[in-house]
Amino acid sequence: MTAPPLIIRNLTANVLGLKLIEQYEAAGPPKPQNGGNFFSNFTSILGNATAPSATKLAEHTQNFSHQDVSIKIEPFSIAKTDIKATERSPNDTLRLTFEQEGERYRFDSAPSGNASQSLVALHPKPRFHFTGIFIPEDNHLSIHSSANLSSWMQHLNDATPISGLSIPGTHNSPTCHRALPSVRCQAVSPREQLDNG
Repeated sequence: MTAPPLIIRNLTANVLGLKLIEQYEAAGPPKPQNGGNFFSNFTSILGNATAPSATKLAEHTQNFSHQDVSIKIEPFSIAKTDIKATERSPNDTLRLTFEQEGERYRFDSAPSGNASQSLVALHPKPRFHFTGIFIPEDNHLSIHSSANLSSWMQHLNDATPISGLSIPGTHNSPTCHRALPSVRCQAVSPREQLDNG
């Protein structure tokens, strides 16, 4: 049974653009020059069956598929694609490169098991942080904003009026230390509450 084409769900407030699709063979130890099947079988038994890290991907594999694309994914929407996550083997790694406001971010799929990971920023000073959750059985990738909770307002336009914001608050914010237990509503200080978003 073949896997369905990739579905990408953008759960951020940003328009994302899928710009590059690459596929890599499963990373593994280099093929032995001498030693026959014994060494080959022995190293495959000891090999790691999990998804390769970016370093392993670079050291032991070459992409066999490289495709420049331009797929626009609106905020809070789903993009159904014709992208196959695996072409040659179920252990292939799919690498997707997204763009947001001129900055690129990379996601490498994990062929075995559901996995979440931060997208790798390819810009030296990224303004955004994204997390991807890939479900290989369904070929489904969800992308979430990874908010820095202690500085969530830094991306707002300075001209935005306070009345235009929906700011969550806490009840009896400074009661964490000095109030009687019956009226203490918070377990941490106001500063820690702000740092927690």
